[in-house]
Amino acid sequence: MARSLAAVLRTGVPGAGCVNVDTAEVVRSHGDLCRPELARVVVSASGTGR
Repeated sequence: MARSLAAVLRTGVPGAGCVNVDTAEVVRSHGDLCRPELARVVVSASGTGR
């Protein structure tokens, strides 16, 4: 089951496993892929933002 983008931004990405993030609330087209919210998810998943 996918976690919402808002939930992931609020609670962070789990430390292990694969996470499916539903980004439909901010991504409508390819042009929407460069969004600050998506960058925050990537940084959170990488562990470099801690």
